[in-house]
Amino acid sequence: MKLLVFAGLGMLVTLAGCAGMVTAPPAHIYSPAEKQMMKGSLGVPEAQLNATGEAHYCSRTNIQSYAVELKKQALANIAKACGGEDNYFVIDELQASVTTYGAGGMVATKCGYGDGRAIYFKCKGADAQPAATTKSR
Repeated sequence: MKLLVFAGLGMLVTLAGCAGMVTAPPAHIYSPAEKQMMKGSLGVPEAQLNATGEAHYCSRTNIQSYAVELKKQALANIAKACGGEDNYFVIDELQASVTTYGAGGMVATKCGYGDGRAIYFKCKGADAQPAATTKSR
């Protein structure tokens, strides 16, 4: 019985360690060229047309607390891109194709089908500028 308890605890510690390695990608601020291209494209969501940028995360993982943490990371990435937690608002959140990164950004994994989410946001005040902290496309 003790061996089973220790094995279970060992597995939990291992899984918890892996959770710290998975991160949401940085928030992306749209460049003026991207905004112009979106305006001329069919099928672009209204939320995306009015947004300063977007942040992605996986809404479902093997352990639900990871998905909650990934959403928190995505919102923190938005705050970082906009210059603070009070400097943005969320326009919408829609299904999207998402790649998450682990092991120091070296290992990319895709969300499961239908599990990727994009948070479309608008920075308050002057639009944020694409910078090193945002994902380049």
